[in-house]
Amino acid sequence: MRWATLIAGVYKLDQLLTDPAQTFYAALVQHVHQADCVLIAGYGFGDVHINRALKNRFTRSPYNPNGRPPIILLTWAPEAGRSIGSRQNYEFFAWEFTHSINTRFPESGPVAPFIDEDRFEEDYHHRAWVWHGGFLECWPLLDEIVKRLNW
Repeated sequence: MRWATLIAGVYKLDQLLTDPAQTFYAALVQHVHQADCVLIAGYGFGDVHINRALKNRFTRSPYNPNGRPPIILLTWAPEAGRSIGSRQNYEFFAWEFTHSINTRFPESGPVAPFIDEDRFEEDYHHRAWVWHGGFLECWPLLDEIVKRLNW
């Protein structure tokens, strides 16, 4: 069975204190643990309570990639930015992302080639991918996204 949880917008913690968002958040931990796949769009990994829910799931079976659901992060990075691989040790977003899902992205360098070549930054071992080109710009790759999430 597939599950879905949506927590949108800024001031998420304030939103989570009232219904219907409180009901969604109460189900977040359960949904993360039961998910066949995880798709995260536009999240900056600045909310400890959400990061902890992800981390608790993705630290289970860390050496068995098949025990983890595939995960895709859809985000936007400026062309001058560095890849997750080179940012994960010192930038808050990259550090929180890689530690929340217990992965490391080996490639380093600028983000521009990922965007220009319509390709994902990849950690195949942990079945994790990052799309840096923006949320709306990923729609032409919808079939590829679905294929990776079904892997």
